[in-house]
Amino acid sequence: MTVFEDGQQYDSATFTALAAPMQTFSHVDFVGCIFDRCIFTEGAFSHCSFTDCRFVGCDLSLARVPGSRFTDVRFASSKLLGIDWTKGGDAVISKLFLSVHFDDCLLNYATFFGLALRRGRFVGCIAREVDFREADLTEAVCSTSDFTGSKFHHTNLTKADFRHATGYAINPATNTVAKARFSLPDAVSLLSAFDIVIE
Repeated sequence: MTVFEDGQQYDSATFTALAAPMQTFSHVDFVGCIFDRCIFTEGAFSHCSFTDCRFVGCDLSLARVPGSRFTDVRFASSKLLGIDWTKGGDAVISKLFLSVHFDDCLLNYATFFGLALRRGRFVGCIAREVDFREADLTEAVCSTSDFTGSKFHHTNLTKADFRHATGYAINPATNTVAKARFSLPDAVSLLSAFDIVIE
């Protein structure tokens, strides 16, 4: 039995400890809702919308989000492994912008290719092998996160904050890094693309 009715709207509701792995939900709208310790692993949110919602301690690993929209959605202490966020949105325009914030989350193997994540938040996260190519991370806060193996290419990092982040490999020649903030010792990795010797 599904925990949400397709085609329905839920306003200011709190869902606690729901276990709905591998379930598909279609055309459901969530406004101002809180998801507390819910499990939606390997499920699908098809053409759903989330507005001003919070996920706390949830597991959405390998979930699919075809045609779904996320506006001012915050994830805290949650697992979101392997999600292809580029599948969201109903049209080209809605695919371009994704308003999400992540605190202390597991984001490994996620894809944000070409998405607008301006002023997004990736703080204290483990974001290994994540695809940020051609994404817009202008003024995003990416501090204290682990970006080992993540891909940055033609990524706009203008005024982004990478202080105390680790593992990133960002080539200033192929990414926009104007006024981005980095901290030592990890900032030395910005020079790895150049044929120089640091002593």
